[in-house]
Amino acid sequence: MYFQGAQFTAAGSPVPHRIGKRAGPNGTTVAPAPHEKVKTAGPNDFKGGRVWGGIVTVLGKDGLWVKGLVDQPYAPKRVRKELYLPFSQCLRNGKFSSAVAGAAAQSYLPAHLQVGDIVILDFQRDDGKDRCTSIMICKRPGGRVPPSPNFESDKFQAKLCGYRYHEYANAKQDLEERGIPLPERFKPKPVPQVPSLEENERASKPMPVKPIPLAKP
Repeated sequence: MYFQGAQFTAAGSPVPHRIGKRAGPNGTTVAPAPHEKVKTAGPNDFKGGRVWGGIVTVLGKDGLWVKGLVDQPYAPKRVRKELYLPFSQCLRNGKFSSAVAGAAAQSYLPAHLQVGDIVILDFQRDDGKDRCTSIMICKRPGGRVPPSPNFESDKFQAKLCGYRYHEYANAKQDLEERGIPLPERFKPKPVPQVPSLEENERASKPMPVKPIPLAKP
């Protein structure tokens, strides 16, 4: 699925849509808020990091354009950028990296993305390019977050938490978009009462032992 009006270079990389427009429902574009300023990332701006709450604006078979808060592993602050991230070799092959496959129940593959999705992306420098290495779909405005294709991790989370990731994501979206209360099973469980220092000290003191008289010979 490509952004409406998207153009591509001779190498097959998507050209970003016109700055000043952003993704809307069903591939349309909407004007940004008056205060919103979008800056396109340069080729040497990042050397790996994470896109937080990014909006997918252009989607191609080898990569995507995303706009959101971006930070680097060692950067003291986050900046709002729009940048193009090619997919890693694993993602292009429809597979998860070994670091993600066994741990992230909320991970997705490029085939599950749509323009307008709100995502968290990890990217790393590889052969001089920043490549997207993992995808998390946080929200799909006006739609539904699909089940994660990371089946084993998703099943483990369901066993551990009592629900699958996409069920929680969609329940949270229903709360934000339609005001539907979050079901009880998704609410945080109360933290057990932690004993005070005095209670711990009393519990750790040895109990007095009454001596047993020796038997007479």
